[in-house]
Amino acid sequence: MEEEDTIELIDLLRVVWKWKWFIIVFTFVCAIAAGIISFSMPKIYNISMIIGPGTIGTDVNKGGELVYLDTSDNIKSEIEGEAYNSKIIDVLKLNGEKKTVLKFKVFNPKKSRIVKIVTEYKYTERDIGIKVMKQLYEELFKRYQQVIELKRGYFDSRIVLNNKERDKLEIRIRTLRKNIKINAVKKKFLVEELKKVRANTEVILKKRDVLLSNKTDNNGISALLYSNIMQQNMIYTNQLDNQLHSIMTKQEDLKRQIEDLEKEKEKINIKIDIIKLQRGFVKNIKYIQKPQVSTYPIKPKKKSNVMLAFVVGLFLSLFLAFFLEYLQKMKGDPNSMPTNEKRSSFEN
Repeated sequence: MEEEDTIELIDLLRVVWKWKWFIIVFTFVCAIAAGIISFSMPKIYNISMIIGPGTIGTDVNKGGELVYLDTSDNIKSEIEGEAYNSKIIDVLKLNGEKKTVLKFKVFNPKKSRIVKIVTEYKYTERDIGIKVMKQLYEELFKRYQQVIELKRGYFDSRIVLNNKERDKLEIRIRTLRKNIKINAVKKKFLVEELKKVRANTEVILKKRDVLLSNKTDNNGISALLYSNIMQQNMIYTNQLDNQLHSIMTKQEDLKRQIEDLEKEKEKINIKIDIIKLQRGFVKNIKYIQKPQVSTYPIKPKKKSNVMLAFVVGLFLSLFLAFFLEYLQKMKGDPNSMPTNEKRSSFEN
């Protein structure tokens, strides 16, 4: 069995050796032809851009995590599903004699929300490719702009409402401060009046004491009158003290009200700042990388094409060599006699 296998392998090698120049020439012709075709083919370049999906705020329940306008998978599905192709063609007026076909490849890097979009164009048409990619970005931007505007409008309305509430508090605070100033004037008046009354009381008290020291009938009557005046002054002083105490109590109450309103106003300011911060996170899609042309052509792959043609040519030439050998045997060529006959003639 091993001898038969060896003989068959030798027969195969004999055929290969017989047709070696055909195999070599055919293989190299295929490789050279592939090289010539590759060098004559137009150079194709990648045009790529990277975009980030828009955001519509943050999720307070998730520690301020960003809430995205759309998922990367949805954006990819829409682009690859040719949702924007017809619009791009119409805007850029690409409909000529030859029908324009736009093809985009979309990639979503793992653990990332960015979207990479790639298309292919000839070197001479790379400017058109850049325009196509920019227009695709514009169409995506317009696609989400209405949602962005609605969300921003929602935040703007909340800011307006809180501003109105803060303005109301500010008016109340100004009113209370005005009342404090009015009460301060009243307090000043009462303090001055008390000083006058007490000074007057001291003068009357001294005069009464002098009259009482001189014991005469007329002085007694005058002392009695002074005593009545002093009593009236004391009553008036008590009234002034009560009014002053009431004003001071009101002043403290007004100050407490202002403090409470200021705290409430500060809370509203913080709320407005938070809303503004959330509004700042409302953003449409954005460029991570603007459309750009690859440095080197991606097609044709000359080396790969030549190597592939070489391998294919080699296998094809081997197939043709055995096929031609078979045809020669069928025609009865003495140089291609069956193996058994060759062996018997060699033995003789």
